[in-house]
Amino acid sequence: MAANGIALGEGSAADVEASTDVMRETDRATLEINAMRAAFGQRMQAANARSQATMSRANAAGISPGLAAGTSLLGSAGRVASGWYEFNKGSGSSGGLARPAIPSARCSN
Repeated sequence: MAANGIALGEGSAADVEASTDVMRETDRATLEINAMRAAFGQRMQAANARSQATMSRANAAGISPGLAAGTSLLGSAGRVASGWYEFNKGSGSSGGLARPAIPSARCSN
């Protein structure tokens, strides 16, 4: 402004300069707050990742292959028994197998 022959210390030129200083300070503060928010978000994301890793390790440590196999076998056995029961209930026989006919004992003399 001074290069254009405007007196910087008086009137509207002083107001423009003061306004520019205020806007510059506001922009600086906004950038600083945004940077702090971004850093906080990154810290929270890291904390969540650490917590998830801890939970995954705890879950993995609690898995017993033998117990898992036994549970699977028991569940399968229960389903087979239930199916067998339903099959036999409908056929009216025991074991699901047809009983052989017993021939009568007649003497032919």
